Order: sequence, then C-alpha cells, then structure tokens
Amino acid sequence: MRTYLDRFPEITIERPDFLDRSIQLAGLALIRRVEIIIEVKRTFGNRGIIMLQVGKQLLCAPQAAMNTLFGSEGLGISGARSSGNPT
Repeated sequence: MRTYLDRFPEITIERPDFLDRSIQLAGLALIRRVEIIIEVKRTFGNRGIIMLQVGKQLLCAPQAAMNTLFGSEGLGISGARSSGNPT
C-alpha cells in the first residue's frame, strides 16, 4: 500500500476515502473467498469462521482495521484519510 501511495499520491486528494475503500474491498474479497470455498468444498470449519470474522472487520470497520494492519501511525498519511466510516 505504501508503495502505491508513493507512486500515486494524488489518489488521496481525488478520493479521500481511498484507504477506507481499499480495506473494505479486501474484506469483501475475503468474504467472497469463503463463499467460494463453501460452494466448492461444501465444508465450513474454524478457518472459514475466522476468515469471515476478519472480512467483516475489514468491511465494517476499515479505520480500526487500518490501525491493526499498519500500526498506530498507519501509513503516515492520516490527514489525507476521511475522518469517518464512508458507508
């Protein structure tokens, strides 16, 4: 993420919610992955439950997830992030 933001810093100006949306997209992709596993393998165990919990956290609380993923200092661009949950 840091490399992308270094290469395209204007994204945070054009889309102040870019980081939130990126984290939410990762959560949605994780949830979709669990759906595919259930459809193909017809199983759902502890691993699937954990994946769903992480996906939900990423999707529903991107700011909290960002603090967990990137640390309290985040990516060093906290001023460029939106101040609230965009959903």
